[in-house]
Amino acid sequence: MENSEIKIFVNKYKIFFLCLGALLFVYAGFLMLMEDSFFINFLGVIGIIFFGYGVIKISLELLSKSPRLIVNEIGIFEYSMGMISWNDITDISITHAARQKFITLHVKNPNDYMKKLNMFGKLFASLNNVFYQSPIHISSAGLDINFNELHSIIEEKFKLHRESNNEN
Repeated sequence: MENSEIKIFVNKYKIFFLCLGALLFVYAGFLMLMEDSFFINFLGVIGIIFFGYGVIKISLELLSKSPRLIVNEIGIFEYSMGMISWNDITDISITHAARQKFITLHVKNPNDYMKKLNMFGKLFASLNNVFYQSPIHISSAGLDINFNELHSIIEEKFKLHRESNNEN
């Protein structure tokens, strides 16, 4: 496994249902616009923008044939952050949020990675950086791999990288 490259794709079945859920929230946002309350209308607009953006991103994931993650001897290629070099990763931890587990990659220069993101990505990465001390979180929720297997792969590659650097 030392010099192998592991490609991890989205699970189209899981992603389809995520898209369906986001569409339901967009629909709920439109229903909220029919209310007489400014506050409810405002929440509806926020919901439509947020979940509408999600529908677009998820739909693009459904159409994509590219891997979402590539783990190799250089680092981890994550579709929105690009290549995250093992040299930049200082620690790997597990974070829990909203009953979901994330692999948190602690990096030397978080701002370098946040610069690569679009407006929504920067907002969420900044919040993650404040609350979880890293902008980079990897979930297995929409991937064709379970969390423990993904965590094991990333930890093993990180360990191999650190050992090879200690030998040099």
